[in-house]
Amino acid sequence: MVDGETCRNSSILETYIPGFVTSVPLNVGAMLRNEGNVHEKAYFTITAHDLFSNQVLYENETFGEPVLPDTVYYAQHEVENLPALGLVKVSQVINYGGKEDYSEQVVLICPVWFIFIIIFTILITTMTIIFSVRHKRRAFRSKKWRVAS
Repeated sequence: MVDGETCRNSSILETYIPGFVTSVPLNVGAMLRNEGNVHEKAYFTITAHDLFSNQVLYENETFGEPVLPDTVYYAQHEVENLPALGLVKVSQVINYGGKEDYSEQVVLICPVWFIFIIIFTILITTMTIIFSVRHKRRAFRSKKWRVAS
């Protein structure tokens, strides 16, 4: 019990959903501030959909996180059961202090090994083109020299 007047003053400072990750599970979060003198509860609902088929990959039941008075609290939650490679649309709804905040982000999930394969493929293709052009130039110069003599 609080002596005196009850003061409720809370706000959502920041929401966080990354746009690129190299591994799952995905961490989403929010920075919450409570400047009042009583604790407030923040309610989160997080969903993840496949970007192309709109199939629900993850959906949680709404859960509450208590934020103590005169604090700034970072609430972080894991989004599980996502594919190891792909594009996913993640949305987060936060009800806190009588306000609702909705944030949504398209997330690219790309493992490190896949990034190396892409870089290796680009390098091999580039090197093949460079050596092909050099070989053609040498053949042309050699042919031109033979014709001139």
